[in-house]
Amino acid sequence: MFGSGVVAHDYSDALSKSILFFEGQRSDVLPQDQRMSWRDDFGLSDSWTYNTDLTGGYYDAGNNVKIHQFWHSWGSLICACQFCIQCLGQIEFIALKLGSLTFKVSDNVKYPSINLAYAAGRAGGTMTGVLSAANEKAVEMFIDEKISYLDIFKVVELTCEQHQNELVTSPSLEEIIHYDLWARKYAASLQISSKKAPIPAGY
Repeated sequence: MFGSGVVAHDYSDALSKSILFFEGQRSDVLPQDQRMSWRDDFGLSDSWTYNTDLTGGYYDAGNNVKIHQFWHSWGSLICACQFCIQCLGQIEFIALKLGSLTFKVSDNVKYPSINLAYAAGRAGGTMTGVLSAANEKAVEMFIDEKISYLDIFKVVELTCEQHQNELVTSPSLEEIIHYDLWARKYAASLQISSKKAPIPAGY
């Protein structure tokens, strides 16, 4: 894996930007203190064609999937709770009595993406954005039947490996956007050999 060096992370800045990101995913009538002033009220008629009201909640990074997890502020918590309450009347629930939860060590051989994500985190800088962008592109390629499901990991891995020599450890916003677009383009350029393993175009 890549990224053997130790990188200092500004977790306060990362948390602040994470909160801002999730604020940008809000659905429904947005509050007056909405920091993303360019966003307007959104999703005010969700599921009305089915005589249900599923307005509110959050969208999953533009993938048109509604989520209702509890994010980082009281405003977000209230918004998420309201969405959950609305859903209660629309979904048939089965109550289960849960015992204690236990967690096993992850099988990193069966799930190699775990090691890849840890490596990207250790590398820091633009690597995590490249991994995320490549993953989104690889999933899109899978949905379009251009690659197999198991090829998703390989596309992401090859993209991250290619980015090592251009890694920016303290990127500006412009550099983050640049390498996001680069990762998507590079991932899309990877071709499939015998529908089993992707190889860089031109090899």
